[in-house]
Amino acid sequence: MDAHAGVSSVALEGNDKDKLVVIGEQVDSVSLVRALRKKFKHAIIETVEAVKDQKKEEEKLPPWGWYPPGPPTWV
Repeated sequence: MDAHAGVSSVALEGNDKDKLVVIGEQVDSVSLVRALRKKFKHAIIETVEAVKDQKKEEEKLPPWGWYPPGPPTWV
């Protein structure tokens, strides 16, 4: 597997632009760091996180929304 397979976004972050943020699906982090070390001699993995899918959270609500029932009415 290539080190860059599955990468969808790469960005520099941090105050000094010293952190590389890689976003993608099924990215092999070890192969990615090895490839970076060949080029830059020093690279470390700080965190590995799963990306939360925003579409799934939005689909949980029905399309018309949920409204609580009104106050009881007495006749």
